[in-house]
Amino acid sequence: MEHKTILIKDMAEKSSVEGIYLVREKKPGMKKSGSPYIGLKLSDKTGDVKARIWDDAEKLGSLFSEGDIVKLKGWAIMYQGTLQININQIEPCTGSALSVFDYLPAANIDRDKSFAELLALIDKINNPHLQSLLLSVFQDPEIAELFKMAPAAKPSIMPASAGCLSIPCRSQRLRSISQPITPT
Repeated sequence: MEHKTILIKDMAEKSSVEGIYLVREKKPGMKKSGSPYIGLKLSDKTGDVKARIWDDAEKLGSLFSEGDIVKLKGWAIMYQGTLQININQIEPCTGSALSVFDYLPAANIDRDKSFAELLALIDKINNPHLQSLLLSVFQDPEIAELFKMAPAAKPSIMPASAGCLSIPCRSQRLRSISQPITPT
């Protein structure tokens, strides 16, 4: 299936939808007729949208799991005042170039600049043991990259990736107005 991804924020009622998305939720359901369907919550970096697989639900549903990145084709409709995608083609999308973080809403910050601010804040800590501990954690390249992408809380509270990075810098900016960093 070739793809030309339509961002969720750009989807409109009565339009065809094609693209690659993250399956955030996957729940089986039963139509009034007694046949199965699958309810999905899909996301990309611009937001989330509900989706349904009405036809061949068991067959298509067996191809992917919650948390997978999928390629799909479908149709956008309004259902009870909310945009929903009715899916008629779906398949798993694999490849080393794919990252779940590319399909999650992201905090609107410069991650590298904010991380540099965090390191600068750590440099101001007067307790040498605490400063050494924090530097040993945040100067590890693998931990640093993961921290730059980490959400600040559960998805229902603050789903944006890099949200975790925005909190200490924002909190310290407020605190620095009234007091210096002096943890003991």
